[in-house]
Amino acid sequence: MKSKQLAINKVLVSTQKPTRMIDSLTTKKVEYKQALADNPDLPESFVRDVVEADIERRQGILSEYRFGWAE
Repeated sequence: MKSKQLAINKVLVSTQKPTRMIDSLTTKKVEYKQALADNPDLPESFVRDVVEADIERRQGILSEYRFGWAE
């Protein structure tokens, strides 16, 4: 009985974190496929980069681009 409960707890713990990752990857893939369908004339690599940049923008992973030479 105790080993059965322990096994169930291990399964529950192991499935919680990957689910979030899978949900995130699935969402990203859906956005990518939708963007490809909306823009059939653009190269896939460009659409992928734009979708990734949009996801980074929403997550707050941005840095300001500075034009010109480094100071």
